[in-house]
Amino acid sequence: MTQRGPVVCATDLSTTGAEAVELGARVASATGRQLHVVHVTGVGPEIFEGEPISEADRVYRERLEERLEAAEKGLEKACATAAALGPKAQSVLLRGRPWEALVDYAQRCQASLLCVGSHGHGGARKAQRREVTEWILGSTADRVLRPAPCPVLVGARREV
Repeated sequence: MTQRGPVVCATDLSTTGAEAVELGARVASATGRQLHVVHVTGVGPEIFEGEPISEADRVYRERLEERLEAAEKGLEKACATAAALGPKAQSVLLRGRPWEALVDYAQRCQASLLCVGSHGHGGARKAQRREVTEWILGSTADRVLRPAPCPVLVGARREV
């Protein structure tokens, strides 16, 4: 980690993710750092080789492509919103498990700060299977905290 590395801000493209992007953009602007707005998606259509083997396979591939295109558009919109707040921002679309991909990316770019939202699309869940911290923070934020190579800022969810 470098003291002058970028602020990496993760978004799941939800309302909470937008709040995390705003928070990350403000920190990056105040500290003069570059902002990397990151979204992690699952497996993309590039894993498929050859022609679809059935109608179901064709539909599945089309839906994956549509989902990837929607993620790219949402990420570009989030990046533009962040850039309007002042910092130089770039968008990064990653593949894989969100917590693993975020920690790996923060390590590779030598991030000075990793900013995440507290809860995404699913919202808060009852603390039955995991620790109370997951209930408070959200599962991705909880899983990012321990192995992160830099400080992690978890944005609190604003109640409307």
